[in-house]
Amino acid sequence: MSLGRLGDNWIPEGNLTAIRLGGRPAYRLIVYVKTATSRRPFSYVAESNGYAFLLLGNAISEPEKLQSAIEQMIFTNAMP
Repeated sequence: MSLGRLGDNWIPEGNLTAIRLGGRPAYRLIVYVKTATSRRPFSYVAESNGYAFLLLGNAISEPEKLQSAIEQMIFTNAMP
C-alpha cells in the first residue's frame, strides 16, 4: 500500500500503523476524503492462510464503530 497511490481526493491521517487484526500482524491507514470531510475511510493490509489481502472500510456515520468491529474480527481457517 503506497501513500503516493491514493490519488488527489484522499488525504492520509498519519502513516501506516502496525496493529493486530484477527490476532495476526496487519497495517492500518486512515484517510480523509477532500470532498466529504465527515467520511473517514480506512484500509488494512494483512495475511491470512498464506494470502495477503487488502480490506477497505468506509462509514458515512460513526466510522469508529465500523473500525472497531473490523479490528475485533476473528479469522478462521479456510475450508478444505
